[in-house]
Amino acid sequence: MKLQARSAPLSLSAYDEDTIVGADVVGQLLGLSARQVLRLGIPVVDLGPRSKRFRIGDVRQFIATRTRVA
Repeated sequence: MKLQARSAPLSLSAYDEDTIVGADVVGQLLGLSARQVLRLGIPVVDLGPRSKRFRIGDVRQFIATRTRVA
């Protein structure tokens, strides 16, 4: 398990599947606020009452399950 610093690259491809990031980083990647990310239902790694983190693999899977043809 790798923890990622707060300054985020702008692409999910820059991360390994097991990299753990905060809601702020996921928000930067998806163009959302950290608060919106927490409401999406992406599985979290719960490190405590105020410490929710996300595995990049779970973020990718979340996106894949919601991708549809327009």
